[in-house]
Amino acid sequence: MKIGRIVLFIFSVILLLATMCALFPQEGVHCFNATLRFPSLEKVLTGHSKTNCDTFRETNKAGKLPEMGKDTASIAAFSDSIMQTADSAELQTVADTMKCLGNQQILNDSFLSLPENQLDYFDKFFASAENARTEGRTVRVLHYGDSQIELDRISSVLREYFQGIFGGMGPGLLPLSQTVPTYAVTQRLTGDFTGYVAYGEGKRDSSHNYGIMGKRFHITDSVTFTALGNETNPNKHVRHFSDVKLLFKDYNGNFTATLSNDNYSGKIISDTIGLDMFEWNTGCPTNSMTLTLKGEADIYGIMLDGSYGVSVDNIPMRGSSGMVYTLIDSTQLRNSYFMTNVGLIIMQFGGNSVPSFCDTTSVKTFVNNVLRQIKYVQSITPQCRIMFVGPSDMSKNDGGEMVTYPLLPFAINCLRNTLVSNGVAYWDIYRMMGGRNSMAEWVETGLAGNDYIHFTNAGAEKVGKAIINSFSTLYEMYLSRKHFDSDRDALSSGNHNQTDSIFNYK
Repeated sequence: MKIGRIVLFIFSVILLLATMCALFPQEGVHCFNATLRFPSLEKVLTGHSKTNCDTFRETNKAGKLPEMGKDTASIAAFSDSIMQTADSAELQTVADTMKCLGNQQILNDSFLSLPENQLDYFDKFFASAENARTEGRTVRVLHYGDSQIELDRISSVLREYFQGIFGGMGPGLLPLSQTVPTYAVTQRLTGDFTGYVAYGEGKRDSSHNYGIMGKRFHITDSVTFTALGNETNPNKHVRHFSDVKLLFKDYNGNFTATLSNDNYSGKIISDTIGLDMFEWNTGCPTNSMTLTLKGEADIYGIMLDGSYGVSVDNIPMRGSSGMVYTLIDSTQLRNSYFMTNVGLIIMQFGGNSVPSFCDTTSVKTFVNNVLRQIKYVQSITPQCRIMFVGPSDMSKNDGGEMVTYPLLPFAINCLRNTLVSNGVAYWDIYRMMGGRNSMAEWVETGLAGNDYIHFTNAGAEKVGKAIINSFSTLYEMYLSRKHFDSDRDALSSGNHNQTDSIFNYK
């Protein structure tokens, strides 16, 4: 028997045991009157386990989170020993699989919970984003949230990451009138309009005609919109844009829009009534533009993008608990998601509801309402993956001491378990911060404000980078699976079929 096959057999046994270490429930499996337990992979490799608070304190001293997506030293050493004996095809398969194993353990120790542990949960989005360049199109990531994401916080970190990998530029989706400023772009509006919103303070619309951002702006004559990108923004991809899109509803079939800047001018006239989208390509990146709109129409959003790649749209909804989607007409929302090519939806809500929790029943009611909103969106756009980012730790004054809201840990457990069991990924800020009473430490270290609720810019950046680490690990695993699939036929010809069930993570 070839030495490579012997090595692969030994490795397969070790991999099976390591997989059991990684996936076996920490609380064990109850069988009759006994509980079966299996040591975690971290404990096998290092002899101990680390708590979330330990991780927070260590990373906070260094000023950054540890890099994700890297193999542990033990895994790397074992992989090196394999490489000394296997032939080239076997070597690449073993290396890719060891990398997958290391990434899976890192993911298990991170703050992301996936439905049924589907490690390929975001693969369709990754594939679509990869193909965006060759297909000359933009894939949208919609980041909805409450005031925690205002000013483009957290969204900006995600945008820079995705655009750095897949291409793309610009700040993405903007409302016609911005009530809360953003670091990404300065915008101005002249002319008359009437605004309607599905959340917070403002006029409501009985016809549920709100649009993709949960708001619309009705114009009847002429308005002029200007946007100027922030050249000093540390995120380089957001500063410029080359493509502009306008999502609107024309009432009379004669709505006109003219885009202009120092080097470009283009006018488009609508000839249909109803939902439509205009698109301009300025031919080269720019950081400024003026859009003149004439006629009667509802404006749902203006998109400042690149000609291909990924756009991350910051959609803050101050005061909202996320109960907004069912208030938007389903046909309009479905068509808007389709026309703008939405590939991933991130919902970040919960903080506005935490202070109102009075008992476990109120928590369960909130969780069920969140699930109803998500199921509504899933029915509208089943091709999109959804990730829910839960509430952070929040503190209240208890006898002069700032402590975690009593029902917050219970609420987070309910949210995570309910959403994951219903096919939704859950990312846990509370656990990432360090758990109970961690907000006080974040305030002391300048990562959160004195209201013990909102992050500072530094804290928001830390959260954004932690979310990126989860996506980075999953993307590395996606690339490893792609590589393995391309080599599988060659390995099969060498009679390595017996390893397929172990190496295939799909």
